[in-house]
Amino acid sequence: MIHIAVRVRDLATSNITTLVNKSSNPTRSLGLLRSQIEETLIELTGDLTKAKRHLERAEAHAATLSNQAAEWTSKAKVAMDHGREDLARSALIAREAGETKAEAARKDVAEMEANIEELEGVIVQLEAKRKDAIDQIAQRAAHSQSGQGGTASAANDADSKAARRMDRIDALERRVAMRDEAIDNKDETQTEADIEAEIAGLARDSKIDAELAAMKASPAKKRAPSKKAK
Repeated sequence: MIHIAVRVRDLATSNITTLVNKSSNPTRSLGLLRSQIEETLIELTGDLTKAKRHLERAEAHAATLSNQAAEWTSKAKVAMDHGREDLARSALIAREAGETKAEAARKDVAEMEANIEELEGVIVQLEAKRKDAIDQIAQRAAHSQSGQGGTASAANDADSKAARRMDRIDALERRVAMRDEAIDNKDETQTEADIEAEIAGLARDSKIDAELAAMKASPAKKRAPSKKAK
């Protein structure tokens, strides 16, 4: 992943005008750049297809977790209707745990969507760079230099946009690295994590207690008496 990211950065931020001016054989250098871009585009397109498939599965998983969590509320009401407050409490605790998992799954989905958007943007940028290289090759083949100043300005502007896009990708990679480092060093902040977990547990218990009290206050549905066999 790091290798492809470095290669993409080098290609997307490459200045075609500078490349042509510094090369002893501009046409050959442009052809090589075009080939490298096309190879990278093939790889990125494959990655994009895989990422979209993963996103579909992640969205389905998040929806399933959310639905499963919601089902615990009705189960808790059934338990209360039968006088099983202990069982109702367990059901509500299970619901809270399920909602936490569903929320984490939704965050994963959002991160995947952001990654896909960035990947699509990079592909668009490389496609533009590829077209620029092809145009430059055609211009040199025809020995036409008209409009070169405007082309150079557009290329510089595209390079600036590419640099900003790659900086955002780097920032995303740094966030992932920081998250992994935090996981590796979790023992160092175990005390703070324990405190947060205990406070979250107290808040959860208060919410469940209030919900159980509301269930108690509402009239329970009376069950029809069973008919005794004669």
